[in-house]
Amino acid sequence: MDQKLDKLSQNFLNYLMKSIPPLATQIGVHDYDEEMPQGDLKWMEDFMSTRQKFFEDIRAIDPEKLSFDKKIDRGAVLNTFSVQIFEDEAHGRWKSHPQAQELLGLALHTLFIKEFAPFDERIRRIAARLEKTPEFLEKSKELITDPVLLWVKMAANETSQLKGFITLIQKTAEKEGVDEKIRARLNKASESAIEALAGYERWLVTEKIPFARKDFAMGPENFDKFIELRELDMTTDEIYKFGEETLKHSREKLAEVAKKIAPDKTLKQVRKMMMENHPPTFEDVLREGQKAVEESRQFVIDSGYVTLPENEKLHIVETPGFLRELIPFGAYDPPGKFDEKQIGFYYMSPPINGDPSGLEIHNYGSILNTSVHEGYPGHHVQLVCANKNPSYSRMLTQGDEFAEGWAHYCEEAVANMGFCTELPSMFERYSDMAWRAVRIIVDVKLSRGEMTHSEAMDLIEEVAGFDRESCKMEVDRYTFTPGYQLSYLVGKQKIMDLRDYVEKKTGDKFSLRKFHDAMLYAGTLPYKYIEKVVYHAFGLDKVEAGL
Repeated sequence: MDQKLDKLSQNFLNYLMKSIPPLATQIGVHDYDEEMPQGDLKWMEDFMSTRQKFFEDIRAIDPEKLSFDKKIDRGAVLNTFSVQIFEDEAHGRWKSHPQAQELLGLALHTLFIKEFAPFDERIRRIAARLEKTPEFLEKSKELITDPVLLWVKMAANETSQLKGFITLIQKTAEKEGVDEKIRARLNKASESAIEALAGYERWLVTEKIPFARKDFAMGPENFDKFIELRELDMTTDEIYKFGEETLKHSREKLAEVAKKIAPDKTLKQVRKMMMENHPPTFEDVLREGQKAVEESRQFVIDSGYVTLPENEKLHIVETPGFLRELIPFGAYDPPGKFDEKQIGFYYMSPPINGDPSGLEIHNYGSILNTSVHEGYPGHHVQLVCANKNPSYSRMLTQGDEFAEGWAHYCEEAVANMGFCTELPSMFERYSDMAWRAVRIIVDVKLSRGEMTHSEAMDLIEEVAGFDRESCKMEVDRYTFTPGYQLSYLVGKQKIMDLRDYVEKKTGDKFSLRKFHDAMLYAGTLPYKYIEKVVYHAFGLDKVEAGL
């Protein structure tokens, strides 16, 4: 039965790569680098029916006939796909949130930035995808039958930014001396693609915005069910209460640190001091980011925090313009599973509209703390370790509460081990904890339809101290990712609870490196299955209960 499960997962993954070529490129398979998805309604219906069939086939496998690892595979796949299928039914983003521009951006950006082949060859493949862009954009219009006003406006802005990215590709190809024939093909394809994007943007503005609905919430009943399917062992009410309690605690700790920094100043004044202490230019921000990454990587090695895989590297780069609507501060882009060189990219976003005051989000305390979260030992380490797991099934699983929980857990864990302990970093860490607590409150209330967009902005501005535009971009993203924002703090707490439990059960035999390695090399699984993996690694009882 192990082989049957593997074969089903491999077949579905092959289907996904052929159906969504940018996904294949992203994970390091380059057989479809010149292709684009069909993008129309028939394509979407085929995807959903194929996914449903795969889900049912996996569910039909008797878990008692599987090895332990394959029981984990089966359970994690069923968790992931039950959530995805329900979300499509309850939230229906595919018909309300235009995403063709995001998929096109991914299709181009991965080829542009990842050095898996000579630049000339990658530009040739980009040109091939740009040639297919007009048809792809036109077909994708079929999907948007129930537009949400906010999401359509965001898509229009992203589309505008994407035109600029294509122009950047052209300029870079010229600067790097790409072969004239390839450049001629690129320029011709770019001209047609930019014209098609302009038409797509007009279509969004003139034909979708006037008829779009304002409501975006999943609603209380659907959101409660959605959280139940994720197997977090917490109801939405319990999660909300946890967020409120953590917000209170983190604010108290933040006030204590503020008093140590400046006893004669208010918390608001200290926050202003910390945020004004930033590099003078965005170029300096990038340099400081690189320095912080190098320091945190060395800490991971010296402390034995986790076993780093070979051939991994992390580059600091400016967030591409077409992603700025989705990434107001920073984010991480992992290497593909099959990439020979495991190179990740840590995006840092420049100030909105070039406003120098926007550099405050990249203050010195924030840069160091965020490098831990996004880089070492956070997202980058977690995802390059996950890429080492041989399971095809685990390439299909999703564990937001583990991935985001791990990165958030690392912020406090490394501080407890003596790294990132300066007062500015400590202030930033408790500020971020308060922000993650607010994310829980906003996520639950916004997704249930019990809080307005403006009220969510107000709360984030009050607690996190972000500028108004950054708050808006944060909340914009929350509206179409229900349940994601609560993953940070909930996941962190579950990892901390698991560590305490295992440490108490194993006593002197407990190894922090073994604990971390067991989680990270298992793949990006829903937390329930990470927990089972850790129990198994330490030989604890009842490890297979519930599989």
